[in-house]
Amino acid sequence: MTASWAPQSSWGEGYVAEVEVTATGTVSRWQVSFEAPGTTEVSNAWGMSCALDGSTVTCRGADWAAALTPGQTVRVGLQAKATRAPSSPKLSVRAS
Repeated sequence: MTASWAPQSSWGEGYVAEVEVTATGTVSRWQVSFEAPGTTEVSNAWGMSCALDGSTVTCRGADWAAALTPGQTVRVGLQAKATRAPSSPKLSVRAS
């Protein structure tokens, strides 16, 4: 599975970003984690559920984007409260 980061917008109190996830095989569950210093809360997410632990955001596929077929790509996203937006975070991807 692969994932890429696509910033959408940012302002003084937060940001919106999308993550494009592509399955290389059958995926029943997946998660993407990244470091986001300055992020204080994930206030909204679509296609995934997100949690914040320190400066690490971990998002798991949910609803319509939870299970993927080989070659399928989905675009999911989040809105977060933060003092600054991550510009190009390294994504850690896990799938099963």
